[in-house]
Amino acid sequence: MAKIEFLCLGGQDEKDKVCDALVIDGDIFVLGCGIHCPSVVQLGIKKIVADFSYLIDNKQKIKGIFISTPSYNMYGGLEFLIKNLPNVPVFTSHLGQMIINNNLDWCFRPRGHKPDHNALKTRFNINAVKPLEAFKLGKVEVLPFRTASFMPTSLGFVFNTPDGAIVYVDHFIIPTSVNNATYDLLDQVNKFTKGNTLLLITSIGKNINHRGFTSPCYNIDNFYENCVLDMPNRGIFVIEEEDIYKLTKLAAIAAKKTIPFYIYSPSLAKAFNYMQNNKIVNFTNLIYMNEQQINTVDRGIIVVSGDKQSLFTKLQKIVVGDDQRLTFKPTDTFVYSILTTPGYEKLEANLFDSINRLNVPRVVKIPKDIIQLSQSQEDHKFLINILKPKYIIPVGGLYMDFINYKGICNKVITPQKNILVLGNGQVATFENTKFVDAKKHIKLVEQYVGNQGLYDVGASGLFECEQMADSGCVLASLLIDKNAKKIDHFNYNIVGVLNQADPKNQAIVDEINTTLNTTMLDLLKTLEPGKNLSRDQQDYFKKQIVKQYEKKFGKRPLVLLTVIYKDQIDKAKNFINQEE
Repeated sequence: MAKIEFLCLGGQDEKDKVCDALVIDGDIFVLGCGIHCPSVVQLGIKKIVADFSYLIDNKQKIKGIFISTPSYNMYGGLEFLIKNLPNVPVFTSHLGQMIINNNLDWCFRPRGHKPDHNALKTRFNINAVKPLEAFKLGKVEVLPFRTASFMPTSLGFVFNTPDGAIVYVDHFIIPTSVNNATYDLLDQVNKFTKGNTLLLITSIGKNINHRGFTSPCYNIDNFYENCVLDMPNRGIFVIEEEDIYKLTKLAAIAAKKTIPFYIYSPSLAKAFNYMQNNKIVNFTNLIYMNEQQINTVDRGIIVVSGDKQSLFTKLQKIVVGDDQRLTFKPTDTFVYSILTTPGYEKLEANLFDSINRLNVPRVVKIPKDIIQLSQSQEDHKFLINILKPKYIIPVGGLYMDFINYKGICNKVITPQKNILVLGNGQVATFENTKFVDAKKHIKLVEQYVGNQGLYDVGASGLFECEQMADSGCVLASLLIDKNAKKIDHFNYNIVGVLNQADPKNQAIVDEINTTLNTTMLDLLKTLEPGKNLSRDQQDYFKKQIVKQYEKKFGKRPLVLLTVIYKDQIDKAKNFINQEE
């Protein structure tokens, strides 16, 4: 019998940044290492990743990191985790190996140095596994299996335990083939598990509200055919980052109609070239454009891609004429083939507003009846009926998505009580083939990526960033003689709070400084001999600063307080003199 724990580090009640830890008899298997790009501008924050503290603290127990779908949303956090876990192996498909290696090389290679593709194989421990070829990690046998998704060669993983199999599936749909990817789950996985699936860990997907199967409704082919048929000149097609299924459909149309083709995304272009070289796709008649031709060609298909917020930034530059490579023309047909993502409505609206200002006559947006290549309700039902899992844990979705999923499962064989809805940091424990409880919690702190790299912020830190942007900042520094209980020197630097050129404001600031000094002297009177100001006393003083500026200017600035004591300076001087 085995002791099994499942811990959600990210992706619960949120989109993206999925990262989970499966613990089998003490061995840790990391499932996904995602990233989230903020939908709105958060000051100083570019990306958000899961809290990796638990993994770093237990790095000796980690057997591997498993990336099922090599899209940036699923592996983007690796560059921050791998710094602390340099020798931990990563398991993915052969296409995923290429994509991840190139991304890590770009992240870690010194700027100005050319990539060394031979060195990539040894620099990072990224392993390509073959579908249906099982391998052992510690005591656990792992079976990769191929799934059909928007990324060719996507995988699911089966972890065999004495208590039954644990199946992990990210993106999938049920049809027999997409992009020449055979859906192995139908029989091969069941043979491996011997029909004994203890736990199914599955991503909610983006089509949880769609009642049918995804395949018949994923009608992108006709949509693209009609767009190309109607465009008199160039067509600029916008797709999500690494949506290779859409990319291959556009390439197929370009090859069929002998229209020049260009991919405006370095990562997507590399992936496409890799697939061509390795016969994953084959377009013999495809006419490629180079960078110099994209603005001079009369008729062509240009595919623009990027990850979330960066994509909108790129598109805005193209539309307003600030992009260095691609110039937007009023004669272009602009095809936006991304379904609206919750949280990105404002960015999308700003983009179309900029396009409409140019009076572009041919702007096409993907119809709502075309859904994303991700699992729908019937796909989920089919999967459950095939595997017959005893327990299910849905991941990578909002809470309302999980509740919807439980309703779906209620119509198949797994009872609702065995559908475990977990929050980030919550640990589900299984012993002797049964679910014990999910009472254990691990404290997690949001990890933000800014210009200075990775750092912990949390809700209070975000509030401070917003506070400083809205009301400015006061840098207060005081030199205190605590024995004499007096202020030897003070300085209040004010940034972004008021117009300092206005003499009236300076007079008010002088008045505030006088009041604050009086407040500090009152605090010093309460000090015991030789004691420093307590944290509570300093917080009280900071609140008084905020109170004064709110009263006089209607703003609540962020206050950074530095207190230096005269006896500390005297000790430092004596030390220096002794050294000399």
